[in-house]
Amino acid sequence: VAYKRYIATISQTGTADPTVTVLENTIGDIVWTRNAVGVYQGVLSTAFPDQDKTYLMINQNTQSGGQINYINWFDASTIEIATLDATFTPDDSLLLNTTIEIRTY
Repeated sequence: VAYKRYIATISQTGTADPTVTVLENTIGDIVWTRNAVGVYQGVLSTAFPDQDKTYLMINQNTQSGGQINYINWFDASTIEIATLDATFTPDDSLLLNTTIEIRTY
């Protein structure tokens, strides 16, 4: 395989940092924290050096009635997840065994 990958399920409640169940990991140990309402960052020093060579995927939960999850490259060491409710307002407690996949090429 020509890439490293991190596949996990991620959950978050209240104002707590997210918790993950790692399913596969060849990237390294990403540390997840809550930075603001509905905003979470995964940090691993220089693990994501090139934005155009980092693939990110997050599934959409339908349990909460229309929430939106998105994941993006923030910088060479940081991946960011944001969760919005059905009115597009940042909100916590919307990640519930949400699957994420990160690949670096």
